[in-house]
Parts: sequence; C-alpha cells; structure tokens
Amino acid sequence: MLTRIESLDNLRGFLVLCVSIYHYLSIFHQDYVQSFSGGFLAVEVFIVLSGYLITRVLIKENSFNFLIKRFLRIYPSLVFMITIVLFIVYMNNFEPLSLAFKESVYALLSFYNYFLIFSDIPYFDRFEKEVVFLPLWSLSMEFQFYALSFLLFLYLPRRYIPYAYMFLTFVSMASSFYYFQVQNLNPDHVYFRTEARAHAFFMGGLLALYEDKIVHIFQKVKRLTIPIFLITTFLISLTFFKFSIYTDWFFPFGFLIVDILSLLLIYSLILLSYSFKPLYLLGRISYPIFLWHYPIMLLTKYSSTALLCAECIMFLAILSVSIITHILIEEPFRKQENLKYASTKISLGVFSIFTLYFHNIKSENLEEKVGRNIEKIEQRPAEFTKAIKDTEVSHALIYEPKERECSAFLIGDSVMKGAAPFLVRKYDGLFIDARVNRWFSEALEVAKRRADTIRRCEVVVVHLGHNGYPRRGFVENFIDALRQIGAKEIYFINIKASILKWENSYNNLLKDLEMKGKIRLIDWYSIAKEEYLHTDGIHLNIKGSKVYTTLIGKSLNLTEAEKPTKSMLVEYKDQTNIQKKAHQNVDLEIEKTKDTQQVDYKEGEKEGEREELQRDMEE
Repeated sequence: MLTRIESLDNLRGFLVLCVSIYHYLSIFHQDYVQSFSGGFLAVEVFIVLSGYLITRVLIKENSFNFLIKRFLRIYPSLVFMITIVLFIVYMNNFEPLSLAFKESVYALLSFYNYFLIFSDIPYFDRFEKEVVFLPLWSLSMEFQFYALSFLLFLYLPRRYIPYAYMFLTFVSMASSFYYFQVQNLNPDHVYFRTEARAHAFFMGGLLALYEDKIVHIFQKVKRLTIPIFLITTFLISLTFFKFSIYTDWFFPFGFLIVDILSLLLIYSLILLSYSFKPLYLLGRISYPIFLWHYPIMLLTKYSSTALLCAECIMFLAILSVSIITHILIEEPFRKQENLKYASTKISLGVFSIFTLYFHNIKSENLEEKVGRNIEKIEQRPAEFTKAIKDTEVSHALIYEPKERECSAFLIGDSVMKGAAPFLVRKYDGLFIDARVNRWFSEALEVAKRRADTIRRCEVVVVHLGHNGYPRRGFVENFIDALRQIGAKEIYFINIKASILKWENSYNNLLKDLEMKGKIRLIDWYSIAKEEYLHTDGIHLNIKGSKVYTTLIGKSLNLTEAEKPTKSMLVEYKDQTNIQKKAHQNVDLEIEKTKDTQQVDYKEGEKEGEREELQRDMEE
C-alpha cells in the first residue's frame, strides 16, 4: 500500500483556500474579483496533482481495486452533501436555486461539466439563475479522467502507457487551441470541456510514470530544490493575481504555464517533505471543504440580511461541517470499514435526491411549462422548426423599414433589443436585428443572411460583447467579413457593464480598432449613467433607452421621423406560408399557457416599466 505524502497535504490546503477565496469574492464581492482574477487556476494545480497521484496508484495497484477505492473516496461525501443541500433548498424554496435538483442528477452521473455547457451556464459571470453545485464541474471532470486512465491501464501494455499519456496531452492542448482560437467558443465552454482540459491530468501522470528518471535529475541539482520550491510557489501565486481567462493566448498556453510550474512545485515538495501545520490540517479536510464551501456561501447569500455577521458564521459553518463530514463520512469510507452500511447510506442518499428531483418537476412554474410547450412545437418538421427559431421563440426582434431605403443596419444583443422600439419610433429607415444572448459567431451568420440589406444600408452598427469575452482575432474577422459583404461604414458601440471582467479590455480593443481606421466608435461607456441602467448594471431602463436612442441618432446623423409611428415587428418579405403558419401556432401555444410576456420588450422587465413603455409608445 502506498504511503501518504504529507507534504502534498500542505499543497491541498493552500489550493482549497485559494479556490474558496475566489468563490467568496465572486459571490459576495464581485468588484474585488479582478484583484484575484486567476484564483480559478488553483483547480488547474489540483488536476495536475490528481494526475500524479492517481497514476502513481495505478502503477502499483490492481485497476479494479483502484476504481472501487475512488468511488468510496468520492461518492459518500458527495451524496451526503447533495442530500443536505437539496433538503435546505427544497424547504426554503430558494427561487434563484431552482436548478439544484437537475444539477444533482448530473453531478451524481459525473457529467456535470457538460450539463453546464449544454445549459449555457457560465463559470466566470452569472446574471440570472445561480447553480448551487458549480464547483462540482471539476469533480465530474476528474472522475472522467479516472475512468479513462483506468481503461488505459486495463487494456494497454505498461510500456505503451507513457506514449498514450503523451498523445492525450497533445490532443488536449490541440483541442483547447482549436475550440478557443479557431472556433472562438465562449471561454466558459472551453473551460468546462474535458477534452480541452485533460492535458493537466496527463502531464501530472507523466510525472508519476517517469518519476525514477526525474529523481536522478533532481539529485544532481539537490541544492536547487529549495530555490525551485520558492520560485515556483511565488510564480504560481502570482498567476492567481495576474492571469485572467480573458486573454487571447490563455487557451492553452496560460494553462500550460501553470501546469509546468505545478509539476516543479509538486516534486520539490515531495523531496523537501516540508509541512506547515495549519495548511496540513486544511489539506486533510480539503475534499469536504471543496464540497461544502460553495453551497454554504450561496445559501448564505440568499438567506441572510445581516451580511457581515452572516459571513463570519458562514466560514465557521464551512469549517465545522467539513470536519464532521471528514470524521463521520470520508474517513470510514476511505478505510473501507463496514461496506454494507456504506452501500445502504449511499442508496438512501441517491433515492432521496431522485425523489426530490421528480417532485420538483411536478411543481415546476409557468415559465417552464411555456418552454416545454414551445419545445413541442420545435419538434415538428425541419422547415417549420426553422421558421419558429428565426422569430419570436428565439427572442429575436427584427424591425424592417417601410420604404426600401435603409439608413442603418443595426445588429445587437439584449441591450439593443431593449431600445429597439424607441429607435424605430424616432428614426426612419432602420433595420434592426437584436436577440437575447447573441454572440459574435451568431451575428456573423445574421450578417451573411442579411447581406443584401447590408449592401443597401448606409452604415452598419454593431452592439455586442455582453455575452462572453470577444477575442481580438474574431472581432477583426467579423469586421473583415462585413467589409467583404459590402458594408459601407461600420460603427461599433462599446459596452457599459462593470460586472463583466472583460469590459475594459473589450472597450480598449474597440478604441484601438478605431485608431487604426477599421471602425468608428459610438461611446456608450462614457455616456451611460447608473440611472440609465437596470439593477444588473447592463440592460437599459426606459430613460436609458431614450438616451441610447439619441446617442445613436446623433452619432449617425439620422433623420428623425416627421410623424412618430408605432413600432412593429415586421415579417420577412420572402416569408412563406409555412413560416406564417408557424408564427400563428407559436402565438396559439403561448396563448394557451397564458404567457403574458411581450416579445417586443426585454425579458425580465418589471410590469410597471412595461406599462410605462407601452404608454410612451402610444403617445
């Protein structure tokens, strides 16, 4: 049996502390997250460490014994935590945490990271629904790594294992590069993908596979072990403060730098056998802390008003419940004591989770019912489904000028969508295509589809960048594509959204592009005041919509309409009967479910503001 390396418990304690601090700032003090922008990289070091330790175990032990031990090490504490958290969410009816029951199922199946991708739930920025088990994405990913390494050791001859690890490391880095640099996927999506993050695990595994050779290297430079430890500790700590996910080179090169530093740190720690008691003790309970810290923080956020006092109690609660979990759940299962009792406890926990989950489905709210009815419509023939997705169901708002003359083609996301009724009411000749959650890749498809319209418009106005980090290369490619389509003049509107970590970098990018003569800039950032925005600090209220409208009009020298007319959602001129029928069916389905949401207004507007907007438009 392999002996426990106590010096690595110090590293675990340090890393779980960094992860907890990062999550604490992101939940309670978002304004300070920027100062610890690379705190999430502690998880990357964890993955490298896991790769080293797991491969080390697989080299010495039977593969099936390894899998059973991993299951007993991870699942009992996981099931215990999920059961308690779900019970609290269920009893208190926390509306922002309504996804908790669905989350728990994917977490138990070890596919939670892909659940976040398919549900389009970000890690680095959260605006609407919170996910209470967010850190479990890495646990699911690690279990996937365990399964893959288990299969490699089970079916491949041992002499081929290092080459398989090298190959998978290369494939993972290539995947990371391809997803981010070529496909321009949202950083959150790349971050959650197992195939794009596996290089950290397998690099740690290579350290274990070549440990004997590495020992000889370190023995030759034994006097440098302490300097290597100090330098790598400093550099890794520096990455937590200086690195940011919103840099063009971060996938995979930022992670690769951290992986290499982690390998040096891990092995220098092993040779030094250094131990610092507080970090060692934290390291011993690092897994329970990892499980409990985020749910307790989030539950505190939604259940307390006396925040400062609550935060002090919260930290004590995290520490206390982690110690209890370690003593009563983690250690007995790790030592494989009383397996019959263990199986019973896991079965009861899983049964409780699924019971709560299916009960939650039965009591889902009206919004979910509407969504389900719309999904039924979308399951009809392909041409019918396409007609629906092109219009209201996808929250797209499209205005087309009455006359053939087009003074400006505007393409944007939910911010522009909120101001669209004011724009078409005040100015003639505008073509507007705006949709909630629109990203640059989709905007490029819209531009290609509307190529004829763009060519007959005097200018193109783009207001995007609120739904993910817009990388320089892709923004420049988007501009080049507009030029090739035939755009005469291109304007970009910068963003006002202090809670977005990429606000400054994106606005600086647009300034640079303006200086190079590639675009003209409309400076919404300097004009926007707090009183113009909703509480999320991004979307426009009525006053903000009016100011935004005036800013665009003055920047483009637009002609005001002589007689203001009611704004209208216009059907495409080439629309087929099937598409018209699709529109009618959508309306009927929404009517049946009594969904009162107006398509023309930004999702989430308060009812009073909708009424005020309606009165203002009818004047």
